[in-house]
Amino acid sequence: MENKDKQSSTEHFMPSVNIHTLLLHARRHMKLFLAVFVVVFVAVLAVMIVQPKTFSATSVVMVDSRQIKAVPTEAVTPQLMTDVLAVDTEVELVKSSELAKRVVKALKLNEVEEFTEERGVGALASMIGLKSAEPDSELDKRAEARLIENIKIKRQGLARVIYISFESTSPERARTIVNEWARQYLKTQLEVKEQGQESATGSLLARVNELRGQVEAAESKVQQFKIANNLLTADGGMLAEQDITTLNSQLGLASVDRAASEARLRSARSQLNRGYTGGGVAEVQGSLVIQGLRQKSAELGQRIAQLSSRYGERHPELIEAKRQKQSIDTEIQEETDRVLMNLESAAEIERQKTAAIAAKVAAARGSLAAGNRAMVQLNELERDAQAVRSVYEAYLGRYNQLASLEGLEAPDARIVSLAKAAMPSSPGFMMAFAVAFICAGGVAGATVLGKMSLENGVSTRQDIERLGVPYLASIADLNTIVGTSTQRKLAVDYIAEKPLSLFAEGFHDLRTSLLRTAQGNIQVILTTSAIPNEGKTTVSMCFAQTVALAGQSVVVIDCDLRRRSLSKLMISDAKSGLVEYLNKKAELSDILVRDDHSGIAFIPLIDQKTPLPDIFDSQHMKTLIETLRGMFDVIVLDTAPVLAVTDARILAKHADAIIFSTLWRHTAVPVIRAALSVLRDSNVKVTGVILNKVDIKAQSAYGEGQGLYYKAVKNYYLDQ
Repeated sequence: MENKDKQSSTEHFMPSVNIHTLLLHARRHMKLFLAVFVVVFVAVLAVMIVQPKTFSATSVVMVDSRQIKAVPTEAVTPQLMTDVLAVDTEVELVKSSELAKRVVKALKLNEVEEFTEERGVGALASMIGLKSAEPDSELDKRAEARLIENIKIKRQGLARVIYISFESTSPERARTIVNEWARQYLKTQLEVKEQGQESATGSLLARVNELRGQVEAAESKVQQFKIANNLLTADGGMLAEQDITTLNSQLGLASVDRAASEARLRSARSQLNRGYTGGGVAEVQGSLVIQGLRQKSAELGQRIAQLSSRYGERHPELIEAKRQKQSIDTEIQEETDRVLMNLESAAEIERQKTAAIAAKVAAARGSLAAGNRAMVQLNELERDAQAVRSVYEAYLGRYNQLASLEGLEAPDARIVSLAKAAMPSSPGFMMAFAVAFICAGGVAGATVLGKMSLENGVSTRQDIERLGVPYLASIADLNTIVGTSTQRKLAVDYIAEKPLSLFAEGFHDLRTSLLRTAQGNIQVILTTSAIPNEGKTTVSMCFAQTVALAGQSVVVIDCDLRRRSLSKLMISDAKSGLVEYLNKKAELSDILVRDDHSGIAFIPLIDQKTPLPDIFDSQHMKTLIETLRGMFDVIVLDTAPVLAVTDARILAKHADAIIFSTLWRHTAVPVIRAALSVLRDSNVKVTGVILNKVDIKAQSAYGEGQGLYYKAVKNYYLDQ
């Protein structure tokens, strides 16, 4: 609940921002703003005007991937896309430090003083001769840094055009740098493509060589497998298949020959079995020997017939002729038998030949079956070899394509225009004026904002009311009225001497506000503050003086046991005081001191060892207050600060009203809020807060608080 109240209080304190508030702040800090503005404006303008003249040159490059293709093959590095992101990327590449290094090296900028001169401490060391010669690497780095610092790379909107600008004290150098920068950018693009081409070609060559070895190994494995499994081929077919084809042809012919032989043999045997002498057998008839013998037998037959008719059966010539014929017939029979035997031999030979060829066919078919089983694995090996060869041929073709592209690469950008001449760029008077104006405005504004951030005190009635407590009055700073430093005692005298002054009117306003704000009869008034030195003692005395001038009796009690400011100022020769009375070492008449000049009575604190604060919570203190109520119209308790000790919280229960004093624009709001929270936690209700030591003239100048109407009503204050 407490945190919620504090948060609510914080939100309530935050002022609303409106035109009037802004104008008040502007008016309050106008002098500071103008002073800082003028100083910074003059300084910046002077510095810029005395700067040496610089010249600016610009070259233009366009990102464009449109190229004339010299060969119908695809490049290794694809053409640059020209979308927004790609062009933005190219802009960043144009800004790269690598281009700066190339330009420095190409133009030897590490030998140009504009790019190698030292600045700051290094320049001072060089001037006094403490700086030794620097290595070339340091000069290169410094030249690169200066070049990057001054080069400007920009792109207009979404166009693919990149502007390269540079400022230099030399117009020729500015022109040369931007043109070289553009050339180096295109050269870098080309080198990247060439490097990619070379890298790809080298990688492809290594891969081609590797694949060639794999192809040779795969094909060698196929051949070795064929040899090992007798899968050699001729004219596109396997040898086993060709052997089977040949043997089948031979087997067919042999079968025909065997059938013919067997047919002739069967025919001859059939004729012999039917009683033929073999003369009808074609092989017998075709025998020249048998034909000769038959001719002789025929001739002998004719002769026997002639002899028989001529000589008779017993004629020796006839008998001899018959014997010869019988011998020839025997030879014919023997020759016929021999022919038949030849037929049988031929038939047997054909049968054996056919069987041999059939055996060979069977063996060949067995080999073919084994070969077919091996062909499955052979086909797998051949597919692997073909796959490797296909990859090899693809890589070899791509390698040949890339080899044909060497020297044909082109950058993805082109120079639209080179800088012809450099134009003066700075310092122009209008630019210097604008820069000085902006810098002065920024510094002055930051100064004012910084000062405003340090002003965390309250300054108006509205500021106090945002703290959640009533506003009572504003007390003018007497020093700003009289123009000199004024002591507290003189402040009391000033009210007595000039009761119609603006200073006295603040306390009249306080008295009126107390009568209006507090409930019931107000007799005992306690004054306190958050921290020391907020003028509460002066407020106590001056308020008492105002009451006395109004014809009321008043007594002021010094309740600040540590500081005793009131006693030191008004009553320096007292022998006893409040502490002695509360410790029952003195009577009331002994401690009560009356000032005939001001008409105010005082109860002081004498200089002694500081007693414990619980004396204010005693019955004797309560009795003292009750006694004084019967003696005086108003009793003022000047207490210690709330955040310092607990005295104010203890004495608050004796008071009818509590005045909380805070310094105008001095006491921080968190401090005031903390003190009010301490009192609230102790069930102490603050009657109201006063703004003390208000500079009315400053308020009038700033147009806030009483300053809003001070000029209009100041003639009513007769005593100034």
